[in-house]
Amino acid sequence: SVTNAANSMFRSTFENSGLKRIPKNLFGGVVTLNANATSLFCRTFYNCQGLQDVPNALFSSITIGATSMFELTFYNCILLPQIYDDWFSGITTAANRMFYQTFQKCEALQEIPDGLFGMQSINTNTAQYMFFETFRECVGIKRVYKRLFAGITSGATHMFDGTFYGCTRLKEIGSDGDGLFRNISNTDSTHTHMFYRTFYGCSNLLYVPADTFARIPEGASHMFDSTFYNCTGLEAIGDDLFKNIQTTTSSDTYMFYQTFYNCSSLSAIPDDTFAGI
Repeated sequence: SVTNAANSMFRSTFENSGLKRIPKNLFGGVVTLNANATSLFCRTFYNCQGLQDVPNALFSSITIGATSMFELTFYNCILLPQIYDDWFSGITTAANRMFYQTFQKCEALQEIPDGLFGMQSINTNTAQYMFFETFRECVGIKRVYKRLFAGITSGATHMFDGTFYGCTRLKEIGSDGDGLFRNISNTDSTHTHMFYRTFYGCSNLLYVPADTFARIPEGASHMFDSTFYNCTGLEAIGDDLFKNIQTTTSSDTYMFYQTFYNCSSLSAIPDDTFAGI
């Protein structure tokens, strides 16, 4: 049978349980007919420290996003070994706090599927805090693939705030001429703190590809505040890193505040780092 999702329907359902396995099709009959299903999977598997076996297509029937839909869903599932690229593939709309701390402290997680948030090229202009600390302290992650956020086309306030905060083994940000935030080509001065603390404390990150922010056209206050703060292993950044940011205003205060603070291994920066500003 098909069930129309409702507000907080699966909130804290298995929180603090001894669950080790999630059966296939657990939510197969749950659909979203509108954006009213707020907090739908909020804290559903929160602190399930023995969880190790998860199926693909777990949330594949969900098509419409809602506020806090996956907030803290797998928080502190310390043995969670993997997630699948089709979990969120059917979602066509974005919302505030949708992936707020979703996988925080999933320490055994070593890989994030490329295109996990590929979705359907959605406009996220009002999706504040959408990826707030989504993978914070996932200390097993070593690489972020280039198409992870391929479906995200517009920015929002605090959108990537602390997304990879404290991922201490992260070494590489994917790139192939189109960077990690490849399709974000719609930003404006209201998108403050958009990349605030995004890679904060990623102490093994070695290099920031030139195309990471290649299509960001307009700046905002605190947009890159503390983005690479305390990335002590960072050795180099690509040419023209912020080259396409050609529109700034007097209100764009603290735009690059502490962006590379305490990057003690960064001994040189390209001349054209801020070429477009």
